[in-house]
Amino acid sequence: MRVPARVNELLGRLAGHRKMLVAIVSGRCVRDLRRMIDAKGVRLYGIHGAEEEGKARRTTPESTVALTAARLYARLWFREMPKVWIEDKGLSFAVHYRGARPGAKQIVKEALLNGMKPFRAVLRLQEGDRVWEVIPKELRGKGAAVRALLGNASRGTLGIFIGDDATDEPAFGALRRGITVHVGRRRRTKARFRLAEPSDAIRFLGMLEKDLS
Repeated sequence: MRVPARVNELLGRLAGHRKMLVAIVSGRCVRDLRRMIDAKGVRLYGIHGAEEEGKARRTTPESTVALTAARLYARLWFREMPKVWIEDKGLSFAVHYRGARPGAKQIVKEALLNGMKPFRAVLRLQEGDRVWEVIPKELRGKGAAVRALLGNASRGTLGIFIGDDATDEPAFGALRRGITVHVGRRRRTKARFRLAEPSDAIRFLGMLEKDLS
């Protein structure tokens, strides 16, 4: 899946503005993000901000061993469970259950927690959109990534974060004085504003571009 050309062009124009820094902070790997987005000047951060394009990132040996063991456990547990599949991201792994039978969410969660028991000091379980992700605790998530980005910005910089997933909540919380926008179906959120559809978010970015011109 690739981002539509008009969206790529819009992101590129925003990233090229002297007053803007545009970053994508995603649960996907950077290599997958680059296949989807080729807008010049847009910074890409994968694995919820732990992975930055052009920079190598490794976890501690303890976390690496724990993640390997938990991933093997998950592969054995879920190998015959219909519509449940494992995505290996390198620094983490995710178990997707979209389309699986009712009750799969809780089954997957309990199985992963059981497999993680020996490693709870270094691993955590993170919920996403019809997915559970096992991730080292040292990888702190999108909130930490947003704080790091703003920490390098000039005084008075306005942060804007748009997201549609439960994993975006830490970033919403990190931008208490910024503009935070939750996209999609209504649920409890730390975001200050809501948009119903991704197309609304694109229109919002278009309006932002006009205001900057």
